Amino acid sequence: LEPLVIEEYPGSSCNSSVVFQSESLDSSKVTITNLGIDAHTVTISGADGLTFRHLTIESVNPAYRRVIEYNGNADCNTFENNHLKGYEGTSGSAIYAVVYSNTSADYGNLFQYNLITHGSYSFYIVGGDQVLSGTIIRNNRLDNPYAKGVGAVNEDGIIVESNVILNELTSDFQGIYL
Repeated sequence: LEPLVIEEYPGSSCNSSVVFQSESLDSSKVTITNLGIDAHTVTISGADGLTFRHLTIESVNPAYRRVIEYNGNADCNTFENNHLKGYEGTSGSAIYAVVYSNTSADYGNLFQYNLITHGSYSFYIVGGDQVLSGTIIRNNRLDNPYAKGVGAVNEDGIIVESNVILNELTSDFQGIYL
C-alpha cells in the first residue's frame, strides 16, 4: 500500500473508530510504505478514533523518514501489534523519528505491543506552545533508535511503562527523555 494521509473527516471522534488491520492478524502480511512518494508513511492530521493493528508500516523514502506523524488535534488514535520500521541511519535529528508529533494538542493516543525499529527516536512528542495530554506508550519493543527511545516535552499525563528499549549503536543514547 502507498502512504496514507488522513485528515479530520465528518464523524471523526473518539467514540467512533475506523480500523486498519491485516485480515490474517499477521503484521508481516500487509506493509504500508512511502516508496516513491514524497510524504511520510502515515500522517494523521486532526482525525480521531483511528486504529492501526497487525500491520507493518515502514519508511523507505530517504527524504521523508517518519513512519507515523500526527498533528492538528489528532485524538484517541491507537497503534497496536504493528511493526513500525524507521529509516536506518546515524542521525540524532528528531526529523527522522519513527513516531512524531510536534506543536499541536493531540490527546489520548495509544501505542502498545508494537515492534519499533530504527529511526533517530522511536517517539518524538513535543507539545510546542500547547501541552499534549494522555499519550500512552506501553509494552512496546524499541530496537536500535539512534538517539532516544522516547523523547517527550510539554506532555501532561504521559504514561511510558513496560517497554523494552535496546540500543547497540551509540554510547550517547538516552532511553527515555521527559
